[in-house]
Amino acid sequence: MIFCKGVDRTIDIRNCEAIGNRYRICFKNGREYFYNRNNIRIFHNPESISFKNKSVFHNQILLENISKILLFGKKHDAYYRIFRLHQDPFSAPVSEFEFLENAATPQSTFILDYYRHIVCLLESKHNEEKGFLTRLYDRLGFIHPESILAAYLNRRYPTYTGNFTSRTYPLIFPFRFNLSQKTALENALSNPVSVIEGPPGTGKTQTILNILANLVAVGKKSVAVVSFNNEAVNNIRDKLDKAGYGFLVADLGRKEKRENFFNQLQQADVSSFKSTSSLRSLEKEIGKLNQQLAGLLAINNSGAQLRQELAAYRLEQQHFEKQIEGKSSRIEKLPLFAKSSEKLITCLADLHLADRLGIHSTFLFKLKLFFKYGIFRFWKKSGKMDFYVTLQREFYRLKIHELEKIYRKNQEYLEKHSFDSLSETHYKKSVEYFRKQLYELYSRLAKPSFTEKALQDSRHFRKFLKYYPVILSTNHSLLNSIPDHYLLDYVIIDEASQVDLLTALPVLSRCRNLIVVGDTKQLPQIVDTKLDKTGLSSIPAEYDYFSQNILSSILAVFKQHVPRVILKEHYRCHPEIIGFCNRKYYNDELIPFTSADMSEKPLVLYKTAKGNHSRQITHDYVKERGIYNQREIDIVQNEMLEKLGINPEKDDIGFVTPYRRQVCKASRILPDYIVSDTVHKYQGREKDIIILSTVLDKKSGRNHLHFVDDPHLVNVAVSRARKKLIVDTDHDYFMKHGKHMRDLCHYIQYHTLDSQVIESDIISVFDLLYKNYSDKLKKLQARLSDHSQFRSENIVHALLEDILSRPEYSDFTFVAQVRLHDIFRNPNFANTGSSHDMENDYLDKASVDFVIYRKCGNRFAFAIEVDGFAFHENNPEQLTRDRLKQAIFDKYGLKILRLPTNGSGEEQKILAMLDRIQQSYG
Repeated sequence: MIFCKGVDRTIDIRNCEAIGNRYRICFKNGREYFYNRNNIRIFHNPESISFKNKSVFHNQILLENISKILLFGKKHDAYYRIFRLHQDPFSAPVSEFEFLENAATPQSTFILDYYRHIVCLLESKHNEEKGFLTRLYDRLGFIHPESILAAYLNRRYPTYTGNFTSRTYPLIFPFRFNLSQKTALENALSNPVSVIEGPPGTGKTQTILNILANLVAVGKKSVAVVSFNNEAVNNIRDKLDKAGYGFLVADLGRKEKRENFFNQLQQADVSSFKSTSSLRSLEKEIGKLNQQLAGLLAINNSGAQLRQELAAYRLEQQHFEKQIEGKSSRIEKLPLFAKSSEKLITCLADLHLADRLGIHSTFLFKLKLFFKYGIFRFWKKSGKMDFYVTLQREFYRLKIHELEKIYRKNQEYLEKHSFDSLSETHYKKSVEYFRKQLYELYSRLAKPSFTEKALQDSRHFRKFLKYYPVILSTNHSLLNSIPDHYLLDYVIIDEASQVDLLTALPVLSRCRNLIVVGDTKQLPQIVDTKLDKTGLSSIPAEYDYFSQNILSSILAVFKQHVPRVILKEHYRCHPEIIGFCNRKYYNDELIPFTSADMSEKPLVLYKTAKGNHSRQITHDYVKERGIYNQREIDIVQNEMLEKLGINPEKDDIGFVTPYRRQVCKASRILPDYIVSDTVHKYQGREKDIIILSTVLDKKSGRNHLHFVDDPHLVNVAVSRARKKLIVDTDHDYFMKHGKHMRDLCHYIQYHTLDSQVIESDIISVFDLLYKNYSDKLKKLQARLSDHSQFRSENIVHALLEDILSRPEYSDFTFVAQVRLHDIFRNPNFANTGSSHDMENDYLDKASVDFVIYRKCGNRFAFAIEVDGFAFHENNPEQLTRDRLKQAIFDKYGLKILRLPTNGSGEEQKILAMLDRIQQSYG
């Protein structure tokens, strides 16, 4: 076998003769050529290579119709000769070939057939023959074993190590960063599959941009950013353009966009990116800054959390002061008050336990109060309720003072260690490093001269990626933007909760590493749930097209193996606006970095007059069928804009609603400066002021509450507002119905100290006060574990912690030993059959063992009493108190769940009560 380097003419050779340092090659056509010996390889005894059950790739191009493969040479000087039907054979170095087994297994084929069946149903419904989805799935006959699709379909977390974690280099952040974004980037670069959950306003796009910078400039990797629509990827393109890096991007996708891109190819101008600093020196500087900033970022986060904690205590203090207004007497200052809030809470817990143990009047206990708290004379001078109220009031004063002191120290530490200056220097050095890398890459490249054919040929495509390493596309168009079977180094799926599985799977077939960015708490994908599912085989829940999107499916398939980071630092909404989403949907994990100065009145609840104002158009001949509420639109036009002092020249304003018909009505009536759209269309957008029109009333709510009260919809609607959220709603429907809209209305009332909250006979639970108190009480009771009543309460306490940690009950929380004066504003004993002396004595001691309440608005749900046999059933005096307590709760329509210690089924009873409460909101 003779192989001419650079010229594969071996099939035509008749003979070869060595002459000096050259070879004379005689071809069958009679021609002779002389070649330098260095350009000629002579091989003998070729080896036949088996390729049974394997696909052969040459430079990532799948070779078809292969009849025979021969191997010539050994080790580094080896060549394959490929023989194909109806084509001339060719030879090339072994290093250019891959022999890959199709990763399709019976399991993966079964799952793909399930999706193919759904594709047929969809296209049949729309009278399409061989639509784009069918064409996509026709290209999935071969599944590359190193693709993420192979790992996903076979439920095997990938072990591919083709990323660049082995290279030691500092992380760069040319688009700025925070602590959780840094963790997300580290995970994305060191794992083949990673998930970044980005709640509203936490910088998902910024995180993606920093990932792109590290992949492209440092890792020299190719990456595609895809999403369910063009708006999400356009956001990436626009921000890269604005920063001067638009030349990195091939904005492809549908045919028109591809044609437009290739018609406007421009050469990158990186002349201004040149730097006198060496890459090595910049790496050292950035590495050092990374170390310096690591701890400071955490301290900066704690400062933001302290600001929010202070705001929460101040708000609760306002509610408390309103509650006790004119009722507490002036109490002289004593040594206790010069101490700490911790000491004060301990005192309250000690007093409570003394009451329950019946030792509050003993000489030893009074002596303990004097020496431990210095309050012996204070106890004599004042009534017990005044005493408790004064301690509670002092708790807020001390706690707020302590938090302010900690916050000042936090800020002083950051200032002392130059946090802002270091952050700015890190940003500038990251930009310099990023630009220098780009200068090194692009200053050597000739002017680009590509056509669309470059997207079909792997050799040309690799060259294309040197110019445009970032490809933007919708997920269903990506396969048309890269050669068949070509694997990109990375794919980033943005807004992944809205990406359905049908269009996501082809994307997974074209990458070695995957980064999924989205939010499980925002609006999910839209699928046609009315498809005729006859003939659809049963599918594992993780792959169910109708209930899963690509984000939830990846989490379900790879489970704990996939690293998952939640971005926590929030930069969009006023703290009180995002506070609702944080408490309701994100378990208080978000850290708002926005200022309370953004708006004087960030939350407004605007109610229509009583009556049913919604209407529904159902006639087929009307294009805009659906529900609308003219009264809510009229309020915006005729009252709201003027009364609330909304200035369109200062703020941009959005009108959002669940219903398309309401949008159409509003668009025709409201001023042009108000942008009206559905909540679904507003996902990914934001406005200074958002007016949320809920549309429903008592009449229409019967059939449509489930749609408007969807948690994803409410979360998205609220978090669109930067400065002000105005809820334009029915007079009282959502105050009584629904879980999420109801909680939003209650939250707004609580945070604005609405008169309807203040004047209510039932007080919002003092959440922060009682959480401190409950925690302290639990520790003190643990020392009295031999006391049967306390043992029983500790068991119920643990049971409640378990139950309320479950997702279906995440709207609730609880505290222990809440005094009746902190539940009822003016406890009314009328018709309870009690004497005045009994009432006064009772109020001095009365409390309930546990109060379960809703997190948003601190609204009472129900109480739990643990009735020990000796303390309750076998104690006539206590039985009288229990009847009195029950009578008061009955009078105000509140529920007490009694759990006898000699009973059983406590968990079932608590769950049944919670379910009844949940159902009552429907």
